Amino acid sequence: MDILSDELPEEILPLLDWFEENYIGRVHRNRRRNARFPPNLWNVHVRVLNKNDRTNNYAEAANRRLNVQMGVTYPTLWAFISCLRKIQSGRDTFCCQLEAGKSPPKKQKRNP
Repeated sequence: MDILSDELPEEILPLLDWFEENYIGRVHRNRRRNARFPPNLWNVHVRVLNKNDRTNNYAEAANRRLNVQMGVTYPTLWAFISCLRKIQSGRDTFCCQLEAGKSPPKKQKRNP
């Protein structure tokens, strides 16, 4: 980090400082402290080698759908449980329909 900071313009140093604090860990007494977000959380090298997804887009999409179905940003615990039950009931119905031979709905093509 020292070599990099010597080469960068002064305006960038706060960003480098923030990155070191959060993603690499600061050096303290000749040891690097644990980062707030250690590399095993954000490094995708092994995932690429294993041909796995590099992003969590599936989880993000599921979270977005759940938020839309909830209708509120911060539901109460009971509203959350009730919504999960409703969603699960819909999924159960969908699975039963598939088992009965009904075709799944066709995906709509997006217009660019």
